[in-house]
Amino acid sequence: MATTALDLPSAARSTDSAPGQGSRFLALCLLIWAVPSAVRLALQPAAFGPGGPLLIMLPAALWLAWRDWPADAAAAPGRPALVTGALLGALILHAAGMVFGVLFAELLAIHAAVVALLYAHGGARLCRRLVVPLLFALTALPLPGAVIGPATLGLKLFVAQASLVLLSWGGGEVARSGSALFIGPYELTVEAACAGINSALGLVAVGLFYTYLRGARGWRMAMLMAAAVPVAIAANVFRVLLLAVFVTHWGVWLLDTPLHPATGLAMFAVAVLLLMALDGAQRMIARAGGGR
Repeated sequence: MATTALDLPSAARSTDSAPGQGSRFLALCLLIWAVPSAVRLALQPAAFGPGGPLLIMLPAALWLAWRDWPADAAAAPGRPALVTGALLGALILHAAGMVFGVLFAELLAIHAAVVALLYAHGGARLCRRLVVPLLFALTALPLPGAVIGPATLGLKLFVAQASLVLLSWGGGEVARSGSALFIGPYELTVEAACAGINSALGLVAVGLFYTYLRGARGWRMAMLMAAAVPVAIAANVFRVLLLAVFVTHWGVWLLDTPLHPATGLAMFAVAVLLLMALDGAQRMIARAGGGR
């Protein structure tokens, strides 16, 4: 009887460690599988730039996941059939992305595989616990050109038209052709960086990070995320207006100085502060109305 009593805990420990060993093996396979796509992401021009995925987004997502990881080790594993189906779907999507050269599809497949691995380890409870870090990681994925191209073109035309209207209201002699503004003898072209697509995506990510750390949930988080895009576009319109005024008074040579990129950083900072002000206003309204 004594021998049996000593053997039972050993067998139980061996059985309990099997899921953990399986999760570690799957994580190792996922890491090796993701290396080629991660290298291609690192070779992207904006990967390590301001707001780049490898400089800010992914480290912040990993920090959020570490911060929100449940302290208790007890978690019900997910259903093996769902895990297998999700991993097979991720493999097919990843293969299609490699064949057609769509990095977004490759990285989306890796993200889906990470979700499947988390589900395998801790079930739906763990996935719900880490839903915000997982959503934040999605903001690091570079959107495909088929999406970025039309969106950038539309925003360039919108920013140019809005700048034309505002400058005309201010008494300026301005004309527009496409995304180019003609201000007196100078031509000011609204490039992709001034269109606001990257600023909008970056502001959505920053807003999600900020509101989550501040404890905003539900409709308050959704409203701030929805406000991030128009705020970013408005900030870029104001940036174009500033540059137009500078060019009018001091010449087009200013666009080749550090002032040009500095205005972009300044406008992004203003957009972040405006988003924080909107969050503060929401909290004041909620307190006045007796909400949480």
